[in-house]
Amino acid sequence: MKKEFKSLDKVGLQKVLKEKEEEILGLNFKLVNNGLQNYRIIRKTKKDIARVKTALREME
Repeated sequence: MKKEFKSLDKVGLQKVLKEKEEEILGLNFKLVNNGLQNYRIIRKTKKDIARVKTALREME
């Protein structure tokens, strides 16, 4: 995943960031409603968001 983010341009990274943020909202909703079986996916998604933000910062 790490290398995948570094190969994208700025617009692509912003698109991925928006998708991941929407995904984390959905996962949190499922967690509250007891519909989430694997809660570790939330941690993985948060780390992906941090990686995307880091890649965006490196482009500046």
